[in-house]
This record gives sequence, C-alpha cells and structure tokens, in this order.
Amino acid sequence: MEKILENNPISTIGHFKRPCLHIWRGISAIQITKQKSDHEVNVNIREVREEELDLVHNIEEKTYEKPWSRSFFKLMSKVSEDLFIVAIEAEEIVGYSVGEVEIRKKGEKKGHLLNVAVKKQYRNQGIGTMLMDEMENRFLEKGCTLSYLEVRDSNLKAQKLYRNRGYNYVRRVKNYYGNEDAFIMEKKLAEK
Repeated sequence: MEKILENNPISTIGHFKRPCLHIWRGISAIQITKQKSDHEVNVNIREVREEELDLVHNIEEKTYEKPWSRSFFKLMSKVSEDLFIVAIEAEEIVGYSVGEVEIRKKGEKKGHLLNVAVKKQYRNQGIGTMLMDEMENRFLEKGCTLSYLEVRDSNLKAQKLYRNRGYNYVRRVKNYYGNEDAFIMEKKLAEK
C-alpha cells in the first residue's frame, strides 16, 4: 500500500489519502448544442489551456467559499490534462470540470469528479450537466466502472443535480470541509 501512495501525486491535497494510483492524459474536444426554452445554448467543451487558468480560477473564486488555489489548477492542468475541461459559449469560458482516474487495489478504475462550476449567469441552462456528461464519457473511455464525488451537506442544489444524474449517497464524512460535513455520492457508469 505504501508503494501505491508514493505514486499518488495528489493524495493529500484536500481529500482523503486513498490507496490508489491516478492516471491522466488522452482525449480532445466536443461541441454540444442544447435547446433550453427559447434560448439555444451552443457550448464547445475541450481541455483547458494553460493561458486560461486565471479565467477558470476566477470562476472558482466566485463559486466557492473556499476556492482551490491557482497552483492546484496549474498542477491539475498538467497531470490531468484531458480530465480538466472547459465549457465555452461565444468564445467565453462559462464553466469547467476537473476529474481524475483512480486505480484501486484490485485494478478497478474509478472516476473521481473533483470539481464542477459554472458562471452564475450561465447556470440552470444545462451547462453543468453537459460538463458532467463529457467527464463521465471520458471516465468510461479510460475504463472506469464508477464515478464518485464529494458534495457539501449544505449544497442542496448540487445534490439534486447529482441525484437526477443517477448518483447515490454512499456515506457522510464529518467535517470534510472544515466545519461542514460532506456526502460521498457515486454512480455506476454504463457503456452507451
């Protein structure tokens, strides 16, 4: 188990030390058009570029009470390149998602959805769902059988989104976010 943890470059950054390896690299871009009431959302989803990290970090700071650092975003853009994706509408980055693939002891691969955020003025238009769809597809392409995430106890909107997408509660983790509990939620990924 110690050897496995040695190979885990982010095992201590903001989440549990998990006995697993992480794998990164690989896919490209996708374009999605979705009709939302009378407004058509035309979103391009692709990997983040290094010069866009400040824009992405700005979304992070405006979305979360305790945002990740810019240096963490830079690290993830290097080690998890194809699992750090952005949603672009009309040449503007309007959201992003970050994931990683973990290899467990018995070789099982799990997709870990680390973060999803959408600019406030673009929420409730299906962009978060598009980002999650794309991330889950990328997890599947990497051989993952499961996707999981952590969510704040107080983030009822996100919990509803995740439940609607097929995620189930696994357990509560006390004080995961400092003074706030988290729920671990997971979803079995099915071949399409």
